[in-house]
Amino acid sequence: MYELLDATNQTITAVAARQRRHDTRLEEIQHALDLAVGRLDRLEQAEWRLAETQREQAAKLDEILDLLRNGRG
Repeated sequence: MYELLDATNQTITAVAARQRRHDTRLEEIQHALDLAVGRLDRLEQAEWRLAETQREQAAKLDEILDLLRNGRG
């Protein structure tokens, strides 16, 4: 009976240790994902700013071309 209890305790201890390692690894993975999401968010914001700048520049260029085509300038 004591041998069976001892074997059961060893198994439970081993499983608990493995679960702690898994928890630690999952936390590391979550941290890495959080960092990646932050980087992607910053890239997306930079892309939106670049696109807005390009739209503004295209509008200015269109104005200049209209002035040149109409002989004013």
